[in-house]
Amino acid sequence: MFANIKRLTKHSAIYGIGHILSRGLGFLLLPIYTNYLEPAQYGLYALAFSYFVIVNILYFHGLDSAFLRFFIHREDDAGRLPAETVFSTSFFSLMATGLLLTVAGLVFARPVSEMLFHTPELTAIIRYCHLILLLDTAAIIPFLTLRAHEQSVRFGVLKVLNVAVLLVLNIYFIIFRGQGIEGIFLANLIASGFTLLTLLPVLLTSLRLSFSATLWRDLIRFALPYLPTTLSVVLMDVIDRFILEHFTDEATVGVYSAGYRLAMVMALFVAAFRFAWHPFFLATASGQEARKLFARILTYYMLACMVLYLGMVWFVDDLVRIRFGSGYLFGEEYWAGTGVVPILMLAYILFGVYANFLVGIHLSKKTWLLAIISVLGALTNIIGNMVFIPWGGMYAAAWVTVVSYAVMTGALYAVAHRLYPVPYEFSRLAVLIAVTAALFILAQVFELAFFGKIVLLFSLPIVLYFLKFFKEDERAALRHMLGL
Repeated sequence: MFANIKRLTKHSAIYGIGHILSRGLGFLLLPIYTNYLEPAQYGLYALAFSYFVIVNILYFHGLDSAFLRFFIHREDDAGRLPAETVFSTSFFSLMATGLLLTVAGLVFARPVSEMLFHTPELTAIIRYCHLILLLDTAAIIPFLTLRAHEQSVRFGVLKVLNVAVLLVLNIYFIIFRGQGIEGIFLANLIASGFTLLTLLPVLLTSLRLSFSATLWRDLIRFALPYLPTTLSVVLMDVIDRFILEHFTDEATVGVYSAGYRLAMVMALFVAAFRFAWHPFFLATASGQEARKLFARILTYYMLACMVLYLGMVWFVDDLVRIRFGSGYLFGEEYWAGTGVVPILMLAYILFGVYANFLVGIHLSKKTWLLAIISVLGALTNIIGNMVFIPWGGMYAAAWVTVVSYAVMTGALYAVAHRLYPVPYEFSRLAVLIAVTAALFILAQVFELAFFGKIVLLFSLPIVLYFLKFFKEDERAALRHMLGL
C-alpha cells in the first residue's frame, strides 16, 4: 500500500511543480496586477478570463478525459488498438471542433463583447481568447500522453518553461508597455504558441494519418457527459463574477477576484493531486487492496489540506502586506479581498474530495451520472448567487460556492458508493476536522500573533499523534522517519 501511495505522491509532487506554476501564474502575477491595474480594470480582466474559461470547455468538450481513459485502457472487440490510433483520432477530432469555434469567435467577437461586457472595447480580447484556445487545443493531447506514460518530469519541465515565458511577457506588456489587460492576453497567446512548439516532438512521434470512426464514436459517447459536467463545475467557479458585477460594480468584482486568486493556493494543491490521481486509480483499481488504498489516500489528502488551510488562512494578512517595490505584494486597494480566502479554500477542499469519489463513476463508465450531479451543483450556485449576493455581496458569493461543492460532493458519494463501495475512514476524518477546527478557534479567541500561530500549526500532527489518529503502521513509519 505505501509503495503505491509513494508513487502517487511522487507524481503529484512533480505534476504539482509544473501545474502549480502554470495554474498559479495568476497568483505569482498578483503583485503586478494589483499594483498596476485599478480594481475596475482587474474586474474587467476577471470577467474576460471567465469567458475564456467557459469557452475552453466547449473546445475540449470532455474529449481530454475520454482520451486518457481509452489511451490507458485501449481495448475493443478485436483486441488492443495502437496507441497512435487513439492519439490521432482524438487529436483530429479536437482540432476540427477547435477550428470551427475559432472561426466563429473571430467573426462574432464584437457582438459577444457588447452582449457580455456592455462595451465593444473587449473585441480584441475575445479574439485573443479564441486564438489561445486553438493553440491550447492542439497541445492538450500531447500533454495528456505525457501524463498517461507517467512522464511527470518532462511534463513539469514543459509547464515550467511555459510559466517562465508567460511571466516575462506579462512583465514586459504590463509594466514596460502599459498595455493593461490586453497585454495579459497577448502574452498568453505568444506563450501558448511557444508551448505548442515544445510539444512538437511528442506530436510528431505519435500523430499518424489515421482515424478510427468506431473509436471516435466511443470517445464521444464517453466524453459528451463531461460537457455539461465540466461546464457546470466551471460555471460554479466563474458565474458569480457576472452576477456580482450585475448587483455591484466592476471594482467589487476585481477585489473579489483577487481574493479568489489568493485562495488558489489550495486549488493548486488539489489540481496537482487530481492530475496524478486520475491515471493512478485507473491503473490500480484492479488490485486486491485497491479500495482500502483509495480510502487511505482520502485521509492523507485531507490531512495535507488541513495543514495547508491553517497555514494559509492564519498568515494571509501578513502575506499581502509584504513590501513590493514602492507598494505591497498585494495592492492596498485589494486587501478587503483576503476576507473571502478562508471560505473559498473550503470549496476547493471539497472539490478534491469530489475528485476522490469519482472512482466508481469512471470504473463503471456511467459518466452520464456526473452530468446530473454537476448540473445540480451549478443550479444551486446560480440560484444561491442570485438570491444572496444582493445583500451579502462577495461574501455571499464565496459561501454559495462552498454550499454548491458540498451538494455535488454529497450527491456523488451517494451514487458512487453504490457502484463501487470504498471503506472511507470517516471516523479518522472527523477527528482530523475537529482538531483543525479547535486550533482555528483557539487562535481566533486568544488573538494569537504570528509566532503563536506557528506553534499551533506545528502542534497539529503532534495532537493527532497523541489522539491516536495515526494507525500503527503509520506510527511505525513516522518513528522510522524520525529515527526513533
